[in-house]
Parts: sequence; structure tokens; C-alpha cells
Amino acid sequence: MSLSRVYLHYPFCTKLCHYCNFAAGVATSDNFTNQYYNALLQEIAHYKTRFDFSQIASRSLYFGGGTPSLMPLDQLENIFSQFSLQKETEVTFEINPETVTYEKAKIWHQLGINRVSLGWQTMNANTLKFLGRTSTPHDNIKAFEILREVGFDNISVDRILSIHNDTDKEFFEAVMQYKPDHISTYQLSIEDKTVLSLWTKQKKYTPLPDEQAIQIESTTDDLLHELGFIRYETSNYAQKGKEGQHNLGYWNYDYWLGLGSGAAGFLPDDGNGFHYRNHFKFKDYCENPISYEESEHINLHTAIKDALMLGVRKREGIDKKSFEKRIGLTWENILTKSPDPEYFIDTKEFLILKKEMIPLSNPAILSLWDIINPDISI
Repeated sequence: MSLSRVYLHYPFCTKLCHYCNFAAGVATSDNFTNQYYNALLQEIAHYKTRFDFSQIASRSLYFGGGTPSLMPLDQLENIFSQFSLQKETEVTFEINPETVTYEKAKIWHQLGINRVSLGWQTMNANTLKFLGRTSTPHDNIKAFEILREVGFDNISVDRILSIHNDTDKEFFEAVMQYKPDHISTYQLSIEDKTVLSLWTKQKKYTPLPDEQAIQIESTTDDLLHELGFIRYETSNYAQKGKEGQHNLGYWNYDYWLGLGSGAAGFLPDDGNGFHYRNHFKFKDYCENPISYEESEHINLHTAIKDALMLGVRKREGIDKKSFEKRIGLTWENILTKSPDPEYFIDTKEFLILKKEMIPLSNPAILSLWDIINPDISI
């Protein structure tokens, strides 16, 4: 399998959101951005000695963050020049609404970015403040209008669910009026070393009960379905033909090259693949852009576990023939018995997590792991 997908991380932000524990929040001084840019070029040059870069981003290139839309345009243009992008390559750019101007958006489009992920999160002004976002509902709409005006015909927006005192009304009114092509939904999670985690420990914030969060997710699913969105993955909805190809690569257990601080990657090797994560801290990455903070050669047993865990996220389920081809074993030799019918629909061609079991995906995955053939060599 070729290395045809690339993820590039950009850790700079105008402000770190209250829920974020990514490699993000670095201040956008010229000194820091230049350090990071030079480190990225070193890392890319290193991989050019190891892989054929004529194909390395042929399927997808994803700029994540942080806030990639803060990247200086000359640096972004040179990053683009490092790859031999194909006409069909999906190039996704994560954007914070308040960073969008007509001039920048036009250049992004001209460079070859053909898909944008716009961080709406909510259309409730108070909720945006609670999340620590620096945008407003007006910024969300204005950014969307500019992106459409310059020619972007594949715009995804994010939606964070299960926040106290948030409302659906404004968000779905905006969806109906502006018609994004793709929507990613996420339950608000309390991550370590975040402002939200501190507030929770101090009893300043209490997460919604699981039952209420599950009901909100169900209501959201119904509303998006009514608006013509197809839930093609646990957290992602798309209009027909607008599914995110880069993330589908993850769920199909493809290899990918991860570049930048905190970026993870999964590279082909002589065995079942090589997982790594770059240095998380900005200073450590800039000083050591071609070394790893964590790395692991994947054995066959772990490869099967990972591929099952990722594959059941897709609403079409795991294509057993493709799974067999990827892993190198027949389906009958991978599992010792049929998957639990409480969780799964098991057909000749697909293994599908039942819709009503999506909130219980973790125990469903564990039930699969429990029936992996123990005789498979690790």
C-alpha cells in the first residue's frame, strides 16, 4: 500500500480554546513562525530521502491545527511546492472564522486548496465565549460567505455537542440558509491539562449526564438527516459526494505521513506498519524535527485491533474483502466466532455497527477484540 496521504500540523493560535489539548496555542510571533517553518522544511527534506514524493500526497493533504489559516502565505506557498499534488488530490485546510479575509481566501483557493474545514462549533455567542473561541456568530457567517464567494465548493463546518445552555436553533438555521457540504460533530470532552478540566475539578463546570448527551446526539442526527446529510462515519455527515477522503483513509487503515509538532504518522515497513508521534512541545520539535517522541513497529495482532476499531466507525461498516486484503488473512481466520448481534449487523460482505449502538462503540469494539483469534502471531 502506497504512502499517499499527508497530515501537516500547524500549532499557532491567537488564543488556546478552553477545551483544547492539541499541540496548539503557540503565539504567532515572527521568530516562532520562522523557527517552525524551517523545522517543517527539515522534516520534509528528511522524508524526501526515504519516500517517492511524486506519489506521497496523491490522495490527500490535510492542514490541521492549531490554526493553519494563520500561516504566512509565502510559507504556505513554499510548503505546497514540496509536494507533487494531483488534480484529484483532496487538500483540506482548517480555518478559524475570524482569520478569514477575501484576499487570503482567494490565494488559498488559487494555491490548490479544494476543501476547507471551518470551525463554527456553535452559533450561540455565549457558548463561543464559554469555549474560549475568539470568533462570533457573525464571524462564522462572514467567513463562510467569503469562502463561497472565492470559489470553495466543499466547505465543512464543526459542531460541538452537549454544552450547558447551548441551543440548536441558531446552528440549524445557519445550516439551512448557507448549506455547508459537510458537518463534523463532536461531544464536548473534558481533556487533561485544559481550562475546562480545571473548571470541572473546581466544580465550576459539570458535564451533562451521559443520557442527555446521547439524546442530543440522536436529535442532531435526526435533524441532519432531514436536511439531506448522510452520516458516513460516527462523527461526520456529508452531502452526497462530499465525504472527507483524508479521514476515510484513517478509518480504512491507510498509511499516512504526519508532519509537524505532535503529529502522528503511520508508515509502511517490512511488517505491519510503523506508528510514530513527533515531539509535542514546540521547542522540542523545532530542535529535533526528524526524531520521534514515541514510536512503535506494529505487530499483526495490534494491526487487527486497530483496523477493527477504526473500520467500525464507518456507517457502511467494514468491507470484509478489503479488510482481508489489508491484513493478509481471511475473515474466518481473524475472529474465533461471530460478532455480538447486540452490537453488530454481520452480513457476508460487511460488519456494521448498529446505529443505536454508536454511543456504545467502546464496549462494541472491546467485544470484537475479545474474539480475535489468539493463535494469530503477534
